[in-house]
Amino acid sequence: MLSSDIEAFTAPGTTRIAPRALAEELDISMSDLADLIGVGRSALYDSDNGPKVQKSLSKLTQILVAATDLAGSRRRAILWFKHNPIPGYRFKTPMELFASGQYETVRIIIENIRNGVYA
Repeated sequence: MLSSDIEAFTAPGTTRIAPRALAEELDISMSDLADLIGVGRSALYDSDNGPKVQKSLSKLTQILVAATDLAGSRRRAILWFKHNPIPGYRFKTPMELFASGQYETVRIIIENIRNGVYA
């Protein structure tokens, strides 16, 4: 069974992640979403955005769902993702780390927090 957090980001009647739904949830433009996940802007508008776009959107969704599990709500998770500076990473936010290609770093930060390690 899909969590409602994942379903919130999928296109109706499909298993594909909907870029617009994700951008709206993060309160960012489609252009900013493209920059965040490292794809060309036009790729998000293509009705059949390809495997690279879906893989990048999937990584972002995984981070948001894991953060939601920790934060207790999607709103709090998004606030953390966008605005919480991480001291051990030069006070960059998880969103800045993700945008610079450090998906695995953000995933590890979430896992460390889950395990009680200060990030």
